[in-house]
Amino acid sequence: MEIKLDGKTYRTKKIKAAYVREAFELIEYVGERVDLEKLDRMIDFVVQLYDEQFTAEDVYNGLEADALYPTLFGAIIGLTNGITEKLESKNVQPEAAPKS
Repeated sequence: MEIKLDGKTYRTKKIKAAYVREAFELIEYVGERVDLEKLDRMIDFVVQLYDEQFTAEDVYNGLEADALYPTLFGAIIGLTNGITEKLESKNVQPEAAPKS
């Protein structure tokens, strides 16, 4: 995965499984409405995902306003979709949760 900030391209290295879990949690947490706290959490996650090659300030100053949400959501959802696609390509289906 890659992200462009202020004309510079950053790439992720190997992504740890913990980030996948956190990405799913973040998607659920954000829901349909983003406020300041959620925005900060999304940016912090993306900074961590890219192994702190840039800062939250770099994100705010390096992106055009109309690219902020697509870039953040693209990184977060791209991570989860990438994992799902890899599982599906190997015919791995998640097990259904046991009924209580």
